[in-house]
Amino acid sequence: IRRAGIGIKVQMFPGNLPQGIAELLRHDLIPSVCNLETARVVSEAAEKPAQVFIKVDCGLARLGVPVDEAEDFVRAVTALPNIIVEGLFTHLPFGDAAGLDWARSRLDRFDDLIEGLKRSGIEIPVTQSLASSGVACRLRTACNTVCTGHLLYGGLARVPPELGDLSGFRPVLKAVRS
Repeated sequence: IRRAGIGIKVQMFPGNLPQGIAELLRHDLIPSVCNLETARVVSEAAEKPAQVFIKVDCGLARLGVPVDEAEDFVRAVTALPNIIVEGLFTHLPFGDAAGLDWARSRLDRFDDLIEGLKRSGIEIPVTQSLASSGVACRLRTACNTVCTGHLLYGGLARVPPELGDLSGFRPVLKAVRS
């Protein structure tokens, strides 16, 4: 990406191993962190203040800092030298009415987290909790960013018609071939 002359900010989704952090930073890629071990490695490897995104687990129990521990975690990460918390995000996929109700409650919890951080003096520039299904169902959140990969790249069938109106969406990518 960088050799091609693309200099825009690129956030890496979580899953990077701590031993790969220095390479990400060398190429001005923004790592996502889910644990203090990785955050400390970013802090130690950074030659200048490095941006990170923090992934919060709002209930899927797959990847991220558990939402009930996230406020303390964000405080710990912001206290590390050479770290700038650029973003805070979660992932709330669903495909049925029960999932929609679950996502609404988790959105409220994530919004509460952001408010709690603001009250304690921590303002995070980029916050994201809605993915394609949440956008299609017009869910509301206090966040300022969305992640709409499925809507953009053809995953329109993930939201049943009774939950969201997808008629205004068309994929921007039809096929990838080699």
